[in-house]
Amino acid sequence: MSIPKARTEEGASSKLVDRILNIDHKKATKFIFYGITIAIIFGTIALVSRSISSNATNWQNYMTNKNNYDYWSGLIGYQEYLERSKEIAIQAEFMKFQVAIFANIARIGVNIGLLLVLIGFLGYSAQKEFDSRYRLISLIIAGVITVVMMFTLMFSNITVNIA
Repeated sequence: MSIPKARTEEGASSKLVDRILNIDHKKATKFIFYGITIAIIFGTIALVSRSISSNATNWQNYMTNKNNYDYWSGLIGYQEYLERSKEIAIQAEFMKFQVAIFANIARIGVNIGLLLVLIGFLGYSAQKEFDSRYRLISLIIAGVITVVMMFTLMFSNITVNIA
């Protein structure tokens, strides 16, 4: 396998593939580290958003019961009881719907993080000073990350659970 040389002529722009394959291992390590960090942050956002959405009904039941208790105890009047009931219903619906917004944003962030990790492993696989087995493993990991990115981009209900 021949690794392309960096273009040094004046006026010739290097291709994206050439730039990815010619990064040094320190920069590739930074890409992997930053990519994993970004993927973890956005993955956490997606999990929190999904948790809020799934617990919205429980929150609504709790707040409705609290509102009823306050009304029947005489702490609030009927008008405030009705206003609180409307606010609780609106808040619960937003809590259920917000997963559509935040999970999609988080999904884009995770894919950007995976793209950085992919670039890092492609950079590792092109390093001539590394052992050929190490380069092959890096290329296989880059391929697996590409497959994961393709499936998460094309299908919406794919999750990875680690028990």
